[in-house]
Amino acid sequence: MTTPPKTLDELEADGLKLTTYNADGSIKHLGFNPLMSFEENSPEHFAPMINGSWLTKDGTSKIGTSAAWKKLIAWQKAYVDKIGYAKLQAFTAGLGQEFAADNPFQTGQISMVLDGEYRTAFIKSQKPDLQYSTAPTPVLTGYGKYGASYIAGNVAGIAKGSKNPELAWALLKYLSLDTSAQVQIGNGLKNVPTITSALNSPKLEVDKNYKTFIDVAKNPDTITSPATADGAAYITTFTKMWTKYQSDGGDLDAQLKTLDKNIDNENALTGP
Repeated sequence: MTTPPKTLDELEADGLKLTTYNADGSIKHLGFNPLMSFEENSPEHFAPMINGSWLTKDGTSKIGTSAAWKKLIAWQKAYVDKIGYAKLQAFTAGLGQEFAADNPFQTGQISMVLDGEYRTAFIKSQKPDLQYSTAPTPVLTGYGKYGASYIAGNVAGIAKGSKNPELAWALLKYLSLDTSAQVQIGNGLKNVPTITSALNSPKLEVDKNYKTFIDVAKNPDTITSPATADGAAYITTFTKMWTKYQSDGGDLDAQLKTLDKNIDNENALTGP
């Protein structure tokens, strides 16, 4: 491999080529782990692969009627089947923790992973001699927009019983909107700043691997997942459906139809 995969076909081809097996047929080394719910493998993080959308204008789920989502799920399931669900489960069960020094990418047990910008800080701290590169998320040809990805922020609040709500608000405002604070956090944690002035600050320390994530954050096609009446519970519902399908298979159209119904019912029960 001399260039990173830009399409899902390339990701699969490279991943399968890099996968090796023991004499008993078990996985020795994995090129890419396609299992849904492995580390950062989740519907929202896969969404940029198809420039995926979630809801209609009236707030109901459109996942089940989306040709793009169906193609993506079918691709992922087929990839899992080419290696074997049981083999992937057995291999994954023996891996280290995502946020520990024995992370399987850092130990060299997996060649490619879908991950966040913070990984660059973990590698610098835990495996500084690791030779690696970063690249945008590969996309499904004809659907995804290469160079874009998924981005989200964090929610912070002030407790109802706070003894100093004015000071708490001042702190939140400073951490959220002050350019120098955002740059300092970015330089220290390697989390991507959330305001444009910090993204463009010359004081932001950006090496070649961190730059991939800065460029993604600036990309106008980068997407997020919308909030609903029950927060982001619909993603959990989607994840459960997807993880079951990758192991059990079945009628995907029927399962997607049920998924939409479940998401809509959950939102209706939550209410304003």
